[in-house]
Amino acid sequence: MTLQHMSDDTIVFVPLKGNAKAKKAGSTQEMSFHKRFGKAIASAESDSYLSMIKTEKTPHKFSKSRSSIALTKGQTVVRNGATPEGFSPKEFKVSCGTLSALINHLTSDCDVEFRTTFLLTYRGFTTPEYLLSALRERFRNANKEGDTITKVHLRVVGALKAWVENHWNSDFAENEGVRNTLQEFVSELDGPVWGARAKQLQSTIERQAVSKIQSTVDKFPEVFHPTGELSTKFVPIGAFSAIEAARQIAIYAFHIYEKISPSELLNQAWCTKEKEERSPNVLALIRFFNKLANFTSQNIIMHRTPADRVAALRWFISLSEELFKLNDISSSLGVQGGLESTEVNRLSHTWKDIGEIWNIRWKQLTNMSQSDKNHKMLRYHILQCAPPLVPFIGLFLKDLTFIEDGNATILENGLINMEKCTMVSNIIQSIQQYQELGYHLHYETVPELQEWIANWELIDEEYLFQRSLLIEPRKLDWTSYGKLLEQYEELNTEAPCPPKPIEEKKKILGGKESPKSRKKSKKSSKKGKYSTLSQTTKPKKH
Repeated sequence: MTLQHMSDDTIVFVPLKGNAKAKKAGSTQEMSFHKRFGKAIASAESDSYLSMIKTEKTPHKFSKSRSSIALTKGQTVVRNGATPEGFSPKEFKVSCGTLSALINHLTSDCDVEFRTTFLLTYRGFTTPEYLLSALRERFRNANKEGDTITKVHLRVVGALKAWVENHWNSDFAENEGVRNTLQEFVSELDGPVWGARAKQLQSTIERQAVSKIQSTVDKFPEVFHPTGELSTKFVPIGAFSAIEAARQIAIYAFHIYEKISPSELLNQAWCTKEKEERSPNVLALIRFFNKLANFTSQNIIMHRTPADRVAALRWFISLSEELFKLNDISSSLGVQGGLESTEVNRLSHTWKDIGEIWNIRWKQLTNMSQSDKNHKMLRYHILQCAPPLVPFIGLFLKDLTFIEDGNATILENGLINMEKCTMVSNIIQSIQQYQELGYHLHYETVPELQEWIANWELIDEEYLFQRSLLIEPRKLDWTSYGKLLEQYEELNTEAPCPPKPIEEKKKILGGKESPKSRKKSKKSSKKGKYSTLSQTTKPKKH
């Protein structure tokens, strides 16, 4: 028998994988349901259709009609809240549903995981304004539900409290309209039973508006304060240590990372035409990663003498090590990206001259960040770390891209895919868990150095490659090399970038480099563990 029309409040359940009790209950409910309706086709036309399904992969079998969904074996349907005897929603997972049904479930006996998932991902299919309006309507309509009025009111207030506590900065702080509507809603909450909860909600709002985590460190480690103006193109290697530089870079990177909101990670917002508006902080972290890589390479290439380049190379290896020790994985990999760039990586004599000990340290550092097996070692290392931490955002963006490409947010029948939302929520929670505790709570922030980092100037990459060729030319005898070094010294002025670097290279080298060899060189730079991170390039599926 096919059920073509169901009443508005319809929920489909399937027992959780590995839950014996749930499976037993599920089979009983399945028999009860199928006795009355057969293997049903449940209509999804209603605004209150909700499906609950196993966490294991169960293929959805849709009928040709976009307004229906075929139920697979083990699913149970609850209509109008009339649950079968012994049925418990807590033993099941939500698979999909219409928005109103999901909101109703949010304000009923939902588990914490569902509430967390919904509040983290709802911006993928609705807006804060609509959600707040729907919760307000749910609260008002509770009067129609007889004896359950108190429970519904309390659950609506509870959902609002969780929303405000966990998502104030992303959903309320910068949205005056939503804040005003929330205050109006709170003023409506009045009554002998749930009025106290309303006061708690008001207190939560006021606390979130002014809350700041205070440092528990009695005394910060001694820091470097620059006495003169710092160059925005070069690191004063002799002026301060890689340890202090790492602390200030980590503080700077974390201030970007902590601002990333859940909405920036939904629907591949960082790749869309509106990415600047939808995902500004993800882009800012990506750009800082790229900037750090380029800044590193130019600080090796632009030194005049081999000894200075060796010293700079050692300093940046130390910087990457110190960043890794501080758990600023993102910046550490950014530095490594600069050291593995084409223009630096090809300097075989410079790498040889840093010595065996430094080459061993470099190899140990890069082994931890190998990209094989989907960055298995790096992922494991991050799991073992305690905050503060800035993870490599590329790992999470790659995971989110795979989820987005392989799963629709809205299914064929028009239902919201909560299985996908759960997967996305897990990634977002992995990002959020490190956003609370920053490096500024452990180390003193030096404003001059923070401003210096923010104002780094980059030298053209093409020019850096030309300089690299001058430092260590290809297939030239030492006599020719000596002559080139003399010309190189003349070229090395205070303004490192000539107006036409390509023409300059032609003049010095006596001709244009072979396009084939240039192409090969560029290609070789992309074979590293991670090339410079791009916000528009999607990871390839394997």
